[in-house]
Amino acid sequence: MRYIFLLLLLAAYVSLAIGDNEDQGVRFQEFTMSIGDRVEIGDYRAELVDIQSLKDGLVVLRVTQGSKFEEQRVVIEGSPNSFNGGAEEGGLTLTITDIFDEESAKLRVEYRESLGTPRKRVAERREPRAAPNLVVEKSFDKTTVNYGDEVKVTVTVKNIGTEAARNIEVYDIPPLAEFAYIAGYPPKIKSELGPGETDSAVYVMRAVKEGLVKVPQIEVRYRDAKDRIKTNTTEPLEIIVAPPKRPNLVARINVTNVTSGETAPIEVRIENTGQATATMVEVSSEVKPPEGLRCTGLDQLIPEIPPGSAKIYTGEMRGERSGNYTISLTVSYRSGDAMSITKTAANVRVIEQEYKYLYYLLVLPLMIVGLWVYKRYKEYKY
Repeated sequence: MRYIFLLLLLAAYVSLAIGDNEDQGVRFQEFTMSIGDRVEIGDYRAELVDIQSLKDGLVVLRVTQGSKFEEQRVVIEGSPNSFNGGAEEGGLTLTITDIFDEESAKLRVEYRESLGTPRKRVAERREPRAAPNLVVEKSFDKTTVNYGDEVKVTVTVKNIGTEAARNIEVYDIPPLAEFAYIAGYPPKIKSELGPGETDSAVYVMRAVKEGLVKVPQIEVRYRDAKDRIKTNTTEPLEIIVAPPKRPNLVARINVTNVTSGETAPIEVRIENTGQATATMVEVSSEVKPPEGLRCTGLDQLIPEIPPGSAKIYTGEMRGERSGNYTISLTVSYRSGDAMSITKTAANVRVIEQEYKYLYYLLVLPLMIVGLWVYKRYKEYKY
């Protein structure tokens, strides 16, 4: 009885040892594979058949074992897949650890050490398969945007691939809160573009909020001839909406002193030194004191003054009483939705007119006295 017990213990130990050895016999190796390449180990063949979706990480693998076993399966990147029981059961465990592009990926092969050493077999090189490749671009017609400006946005899609792209959809979302969309949004692109073809859409929006605007990426989705979904995106960008452009009117009066009873010109210059057009410009005048200097032609209504331009006109003044006077101008104009006012003034002196005959009045008494003295002198002499 004791010997039977010892034999059972020995059998259990051997079984555990064999299990440990089997666990330790699983190996793995990684290979960079292109479509059509395969890995051979023992009588197994693992082939990279296709890359169905770069975005979703879907790859097609096929595993065969002579005439005993064959299976083709769509696997997900990063997920281990057991073929014919997996490495633990003497089969293969395959994992796509990385997808480089639509033609290549990295494959991890787990296998029993007893199968031997895996070797990669490169498929005969062939011409790259036909495939669509859409690039999308989003551009603004202005590099500097001010509050209230209208901006034209152009979305351009071009097929730089070698096959037609179908079911094209552009996702330009979400709408930006800093802009009011006026026309053309959302952009519409042709549903199909052949190799080398380009299509574009334009929409218009107005800046309604100042500050930094983060413009998200725009995405284009399409399908190839095998009805596989593909995508491409633009890079996100940032623009700054600056404060609104406003007009700034500067008024000047050029005058000279005037003699009482005479007239002289008054030159008025109103210049827009701002960045926007001033509209509904109204000029009103005032003279202080109100009596003694009469001005005409100073009050004006001007429809608009563009930025960098000036309105020059001439009025007239007539001196009626000597003294010092101030001519004031008030210029009101529309700046966007608000009214603005600017003022200017100039001082004028009315000079009393000189009459030359007054000098004769001073000499006349002297002449009369001289004649009287001369007459008396003659009388006394005789």
